[in-house]
Amino acid sequence: MFEADGISVIHDRSPLLHPLSLTVAPGTVVGLIGHNGSGKSTALKVMARHLPPASGQIRIDGQDATGLDSRAFARLLAYMPQNLPLTPGLSGRDLVRLGRYPWHGALGRFGAEDQAAVEEALTLTGTHTLADRMVATLSGGERQRIWLALLLAQKSRYLLLDEPISALDIAHQINTLALVQDLAHSLNLGVVMVLHDINLAVRYCDRLAVLKKGQLQIDDTPEAVLGSGILEDVYGVTTHIIPHPHHASPVVLFGT
Repeated sequence: MFEADGISVIHDRSPLLHPLSLTVAPGTVVGLIGHNGSGKSTALKVMARHLPPASGQIRIDGQDATGLDSRAFARLLAYMPQNLPLTPGLSGRDLVRLGRYPWHGALGRFGAEDQAAVEEALTLTGTHTLADRMVATLSGGERQRIWLALLLAQKSRYLLLDEPISALDIAHQINTLALVQDLAHSLNLGVVMVLHDINLAVRYCDRLAVLKKGQLQIDDTPEAVLGSGILEDVYGVTTHIIPHPHHASPVVLFGT
């Protein structure tokens, strides 16, 4: 179980994130949604130890995450930021190989198990065609896909994804979220991801955690969240919930 227990962030004496508690079980996809500036990315950065909390604690499988060194932490949790770092001079395969660093260190031997993990990650994400290209030459969507491969090669139990489909066209958005959902369920991974498209979040997440002005409003199944009427308050627009013609997930229409 991944647990964020009462984490908060304060900047210039103003709260950016009010105490937030969230649990993520293996095999579960949790979508973080809310208006721009609601604290979604801030919450994810605290969970990934990229931002120190003003209060609260992160626990992974019962362990206090502050007591883990960086490699031990990375073996349990992998994080893809919203703004991907520049990687000059690296091919796609070189980047994915970096996902194995937590397992053998900078001076450790890159063995058969590491190579197998890299090839499996490339296969799962359909990025073999990007493996020999320089990452700097890839499109934004291609970079997101190859970074997802890096996270899978890392073999962490929990994944934090900050807007993992922001640079993808609609077909690749659907394919990527379907892949994340399938991997979470089949490999027993716990996933938290920030999404802006409500209907995609409803379709591909097991739970939705809704933030408004840094405060958690509700954390429940997509159906319960839509039925609560909270989205109208969070986004300030009228919502209409209608059945999807082909699957069980409902569809949200915004506006009058």
